Amino acid sequence: MSYKGKKALVLTIGTGTRPEEIDSYISGILRTIKDKNPDIILFINSRETHEKTYPLVRERLDLEDKIVYELILKDENDISEIVEQMHQEISKKLIMKGVCFDDITIDITFGTKVMSAGLLVSAVMNNIKEVSYVSGKRKGGIVLPGTERVLTVELNYVFDVQKLMKSIEYFNTYQFKSAISLCEEVSFHLLREKKEFLLKLYRAYDLWDKFDFGGALSLLKEVSKSSGDLLGKCDIKSKIERSKEYLHKIKDCSMDNLNDEIISEIINNAVRRCEEGKYDDAMARLYRALEMIGQKRFKEVFGCTTDNVKEEKMPDEIKSKIKSKVRYDGKIKFGLFDTFDALYYKGDEVGKKFYTHFDIVHSEKGEITFKKMLGIRNSSILAHGIVPVKEAGLDQAFKLVKDVFNIKEGVRFIKLDWKNILAL
Repeated sequence: MSYKGKKALVLTIGTGTRPEEIDSYISGILRTIKDKNPDIILFINSRETHEKTYPLVRERLDLEDKIVYELILKDENDISEIVEQMHQEISKKLIMKGVCFDDITIDITFGTKVMSAGLLVSAVMNNIKEVSYVSGKRKGGIVLPGTERVLTVELNYVFDVQKLMKSIEYFNTYQFKSAISLCEEVSFHLLREKKEFLLKLYRAYDLWDKFDFGGALSLLKEVSKSSGDLLGKCDIKSKIERSKEYLHKIKDCSMDNLNDEIISEIINNAVRRCEEGKYDDAMARLYRALEMIGQKRFKEVFGCTTDNVKEEKMPDEIKSKIKSKVRYDGKIKFGLFDTFDALYYKGDEVGKKFYTHFDIVHSEKGEITFKKMLGIRNSSILAHGIVPVKEAGLDQAFKLVKDVFNIKEGVRFIKLDWKNILAL
């Protein structure tokens, strides 16, 4: 049976057998039912309530036109047990049968404090947003019949805070699209400033991670301009300023003007992919960084780029191979080995370092060589093979490239602390 389109009310009933308590329960429940007009009612009782109070309540309630369920708690004093039972029952009896989250109300008036607390937690777990409570004139701690007012509170703030916290978790693990999508769902007005602040950061780092350095820089400048105080309160202002300086150095890089920062960034991007467990992606980027190290030095030494090599500037040992490097457009283009060959025969240190560490067997240390690194890369499904890259070999390759060529650290992505964000 499907309950799609039906409204549900979930409420707890605490212990109480005195006539005035029963009268208060009956009057309050009737007021809640009239106000919420549910099609389905789920009563949650303790064993004692089930035996003593609930029969008296049902006896005086006319619920013939309602679908009624009862959940009897195993231990009304164990909050963990209560939450688990309530969560499962709400899910099984209501949500899995088609009742929409937005069509469920929980009422926390009539149960014990522990039961009410458990119901609130269960509501959050089941994404139920509406909570009601019966108020009115009291005498002896009991709401007097006829004075009831049903107060309704939306849990949107709670759910939106959860979304912000989860979006920060996504951001810190480089899942930028998920972070942006979840943050965009936040609608509570008191969180609007935090939402807009985070969205700009998420979008900036998303662009950065995709090598759109100019776009990332523009957004970070916007963040600094519009949310400078928030950056300071989050203790990331200095990191953002350093990031902007870094992006400024690499945003206009081309084959004609490669610099150390762009190489560091390619390696950092590879590190991020490695942290995600995407080892083949990381190796592809590390290979590009190695290639770029050679391309940068090639331009400095020969005054031309590897995609438009000038034959007359090449060492004699290289000129004999030139004809095979002429492409369809008439330009001479060098790959990784051609580039390091030219540097090596020119007597350049970068070329020497590459070949010094190309095929040396460090049996005692078990160190990786460039030959082995390139073999791992070539066997990857993202290059020429189908063998997945392993973390251990990748870690060694990172160390090899960075140590041999003295690569600078570069600027790492910031990590956000949700406690600092929510305290803004």
